[in-house]
Amino acid sequence: MPEAHDERPIKPTQIVRSSLPRIEYGRSKRGDVAYYAALVAASVLSWLVALLPDPLVNTVARLAGWISFMTSRGFRDNVASNLSHIYDVPKSDPRVRHSVRGAFRTNALNIVDLLRVPHLVEEDYAKRLKVVPGSWEILEEAVAARKGAILITAHLGPFDLVGSALRTRGYPLSALTARTTNRMVFHGITFLRSSHDMRVIEASSGGLRDIIRLLQRGEMVILLSDRDFFLSGRDAIFFGEPTTLPIGAVRLARDTGAPIIPFFAHREGRRTRMTVRPPISVRCSDNRNADIADALKVVAMELEQAIGEAPDQWVLFQRVWPDDHSDPD
Repeated sequence: MPEAHDERPIKPTQIVRSSLPRIEYGRSKRGDVAYYAALVAASVLSWLVALLPDPLVNTVARLAGWISFMTSRGFRDNVASNLSHIYDVPKSDPRVRHSVRGAFRTNALNIVDLLRVPHLVEEDYAKRLKVVPGSWEILEEAVAARKGAILITAHLGPFDLVGSALRTRGYPLSALTARTTNRMVFHGITFLRSSHDMRVIEASSGGLRDIIRLLQRGEMVILLSDRDFFLSGRDAIFFGEPTTLPIGAVRLARDTGAPIIPFFAHREGRRTRMTVRPPISVRCSDNRNADIADALKVVAMELEQAIGEAPDQWVLFQRVWPDDHSDPD
């Protein structure tokens, strides 16, 4: 079995490949200095991570994750609140605190993985990924059907790495994204996600029209579906407690006839396990609300199963439930 990383330092004669997007000056409508600063910073950091040995970069990332855990009180409290719902225990439970530290560590490793993405090719992903049998076949069948496909995932494990691996493999793939950080960080992340010609579409009315056109052409789109960021979702029972979940994937599937395909990433030591789940078909009857509600239940169960396997890898730093978990009776 191949190792997850080539731990040897890069030799001076070794050529580092890169698919970093070009920084096209003059494209920003506002001439935003922060926009260009974000892209330049992302490029420099990406090259730095690519040229340094993986063990050194990963060690620094883990240290940064620990520092972030110690200093980010608000985010730490949000993660603890989310994990207490999953474990069905108070936030003060030792299991919650241990998993919160794990989430911060995973997030730091995810960041360096995203910085590595522009310099990886298909052979590199083959070393880093452990693909659950049947996963590629599910995606190949979706491509052959030419009905498009809506790939849903969660902020779980190295989700950006796996999304990039799919694009590098040649799937006609775009990603729908929403800004959940400050604008400068968002620009940098979007720039890195655009590597390997990945089309990244910001959530908006125009972006939604683009997504529909892509699905109608038989292409695939990725949506993160584990939090209702815009507070416009539907009521759902998630890990046994009420909250709201986004319905974008379900609505698109119902309106276009494209299947929903859940896929998830889990860190397993130095490798990443990628799982692609069987497609979900969304009914299109006269009762639109019932169609959406029924499909959302299935989506919630898929998310629960994947997140429940590794709660300490769920890197969601905003609260999913409106209230803290009540102490179990």
